[in-house]
Amino acid sequence: MRSGDEEDFDDDGDDDYSDQNDYDYICKYDASHNHGSGDDKSSDDYSCTDDDSNDDGDDIDNDDGGGGDATDNLCAICDNGGKLLCCEGQCKRSFHPREKDGRESNCETLGLTSAQSSEIDHYLCKNCEYKQHQCFSCGDLEPSDGPNAKVFQCYKASCGHFYHPSCIAKLLEPDDTDGACELERRIAAGMSFTCPAHWCSECRTMEDSTQPELWLAACRRCPVSYHKKCFPRYSGIQI
Repeated sequence: MRSGDEEDFDDDGDDDYSDQNDYDYICKYDASHNHGSGDDKSSDDYSCTDDDSNDDGDDIDNDDGGGGDATDNLCAICDNGGKLLCCEGQCKRSFHPREKDGRESNCETLGLTSAQSSEIDHYLCKNCEYKQHQCFSCGDLEPSDGPNAKVFQCYKASCGHFYHPSCIAKLLEPDDTDGACELERRIAAGMSFTCPAHWCSECRTMEDSTQPELWLAACRRCPVSYHKKCFPRYSGIQI
């Protein structure tokens, strides 16, 4: 993802993992990592894509998708595709705006009317509007901008995940307590980082977009990804 909240993070030579668009799967981790608890879920608003299905002709304006390939092509609430409204903020998420858009997946949706959705030119979810985002590791909602920021964004331009310095440090240095403490300190001070969603959790190497077996499948509920060839057989998921 890009640097946290527009502060100039120094790139300290972190491994430059691929910026290709990972494809997604759902692992058995708690869905709260993506939505938070209670009413925060419905306040997460997202990116705009256009499905070829249009049941009654009243299209949502998608001419200005606000991020192209960087935005999510699945709803952040129900993980289904279709007609989506895309947040143009840092989270890069997408949502079903109207009840009918999420009917197939029983999605909670944003609850907008067709008239309301058609009036939206540039959409910001409440998280991006108020600059409060959830840690993609522990799920806590925290300030993400300014001197009081407690969560920081992954440096990859295509990534919308935020993390506490302590959470991401433990993920990046799981076997080195001293190293994790030092990394936590540096990230809190503004150092950029790339989260582990951008390399394979099994072989620890990055994606190779030229080889289908080395495409990454990224979980939508936790910072875990696998190459197609490395995907755990016991998962029961076909990719």
